[in-house]
Amino acid sequence: MKKTQIQRRGILLSMALLAGISTITPAYSLNAKAYVQTTANQDETYTITNTDTNDSCISKNKEDHLSNAYINSDITAKTITTKSYDELNNIDLYTTYDVAKYGNFRTDKGELKVKVIEKKESNYEKSKIYVNGSDGKKYCKNVFGNKQEYSDAVVAEAEKTNKYHAYGEYCIRFYTKKPGKYKFSYDALDSNGNVIITKTIKVIAKEDGDPIKEASFAGKRFYVSGNSRLNGATEDLYSSVKDGNYTKKKSGKLQITMNKGFKLRKIEVGHVPVAYKETSTVDDWAIVSKAIEWSEVNNGKKIRLNTIDAGGSSYDKDKKKAAPEGYRIRTSERMKQYATTYIRVTYYDKKNKTTERETFKINKLINK
Repeated sequence: MKKTQIQRRGILLSMALLAGISTITPAYSLNAKAYVQTTANQDETYTITNTDTNDSCISKNKEDHLSNAYINSDITAKTITTKSYDELNNIDLYTTYDVAKYGNFRTDKGELKVKVIEKKESNYEKSKIYVNGSDGKKYCKNVFGNKQEYSDAVVAEAEKTNKYHAYGEYCIRFYTKKPGKYKFSYDALDSNGNVIITKTIKVIAKEDGDPIKEASFAGKRFYVSGNSRLNGATEDLYSSVKDGNYTKKKSGKLQITMNKGFKLRKIEVGHVPVAYKETSTVDDWAIVSKAIEWSEVNNGKKIRLNTIDAGGSSYDKDKKKAAPEGYRIRTSERMKQYATTYIRVTYYDKKNKTTERETFKINKLINK
């Protein structure tokens, strides 16, 4: 029988796989602000690691409240952009196991406005006190930042201030028109509303407080900060095409420009490889997308964009007397208009003394 286009594509792909072109790597979270690395484990759990402190824990839910409270370091300083409501002016706060909730959000100057734009509080669903460490032990971190191994004594001490095992999550937005240095304070409260401790964060307001000023490929920008946009800069990488969602360029120089107060640590380029599904056979196979593969590149150097079509195909053949030639054959093929290249930027926040990340996408036309 004459091979179909899909079968030919499968044969060509199998040759590439046998040659070792596709290497499957662990999946990491995208678009994460803080450089908290989340790795998927084979038992459907996640290992969550703070790369600045090397603290880690294992969780069934990568958005677990207590894991966030344990892994993330306390924010000590926040740089924001003036006259902006962008999410880069937001911070997230999570109560520790010994705190019922946070409250009394305030600033030291009237020019800095603070607003709680998201809040989740509960004194009904008991929150866990401990996280599961990577070493198999159970750990806790209290409101003072002290980390200790879980025990009955820890529970008894926590219930003095949080007897109902309540918890709270908050997203706080800052806004000001005036550049300068401010202070934002909030209180950790016990079950009776008494103040356990007051925490303070330095807020540095600048005309351009975004970590990344701009990012460009082949001389065209695919990202500009909010302030740069106000001053006339545009994201013009796709401006030469009518539908404005891809570039036709194959390669070009990648340039990342940081703002003052942030230091570029690393740039990585990633793509989604395709491979046969693990259970594939000659008569029953599927081509599926795998985890992103990353490779480090130097700032200002030339990169080549990904051209792999991650759409996917499948082929299924089985015996059936009523079908032509005694076989029933089902095929499918899905082709994407463009291939995506991921750009991951790791940088250091000099004010908050933490390592953070941003991830961007560049789309290249592959199927005309």
